[in-house]
Amino acid sequence: MNSSKFFVPEQAPPEDQIICSLINQGLRPRHLLKAAITFYQLELSEKVRAQSSIPILSGLFKGMLANTTTLSSVLLPKYLGTYELELQKVLVKYASNVNGFVDIGCAEGYYVNGIAYWLKIPSIGVDINPVSESLVLQTAVNNNLQLWVKFRPLIPEALALVSDRILILVDVDGSEIDVLKDTFDYLSDQASLLKSIRNVLFIIETDYNKDGTDNTENILELLSINRCKVLAVASQNPLLRFSSHTSHLSFLDQCVCGLEGRAASQKWIIASWTN
Repeated sequence: MNSSKFFVPEQAPPEDQIICSLINQGLRPRHLLKAAITFYQLELSEKVRAQSSIPILSGLFKGMLANTTTLSSVLLPKYLGTYELELQKVLVKYASNVNGFVDIGCAEGYYVNGIAYWLKIPSIGVDINPVSESLVLQTAVNNNLQLWVKFRPLIPEALALVSDRILILVDVDGSEIDVLKDTFDYLSDQASLLKSIRNVLFIIETDYNKDGTDNTENILELLSINRCKVLAVASQNPLLRFSSHTSHLSFLDQCVCGLEGRAASQKWIIASWTN
């Protein structure tokens, strides 16, 4: 970084003066910007978060009441309906004819309830976070989806509740390989085959291995070993983060509202498995 010192006028806002001082102390502007944006997004979401649930404004789950408590994600994009819009397009193209859904790493249940809301099919959430179950089921109650939505702490218990043509979404923050191995173990077990799971559509969000490398190739290799056909690999499109519902805001505020904070290399792998 440039070793020269930066200066702001004495009459500059205190925030400018503090940031200038921090940069002059050696802190990186990009990291300061990321921190500021994070706090600003929290500020913008305060009014929304003051409610226990909010209707999603657009997208595949438009009208569904989403929980304003989020686990490991952000609220405003879900409220706007722009959250992982690439994945919503994948769902429309590949998943409209499934008759069961398992969300591994379901967090507060955005997709568990969203798929049930959209397709009216059995939708089961799986997560290691003990808070997840109550949030998933509360959102189901809020949307009258109790008939369709369930929560199970273990993958085999969840898969036992679905059959025929199912969708499995995997979003587990770096544990994708372990989760997929457990899933394939279940699918290959003869007793499990009697559950009549004939076809699985996988949607897997890529992440990083423990050594910090991208795990996309590792996932693709594991899918190949287990006789899966890769249908597509969807990349992110930052332009999809903008919503007509925020078009009246400044460009900065529109960017902040749509921010999801994911790595640029993160993708979604779509693959099919047939028994």
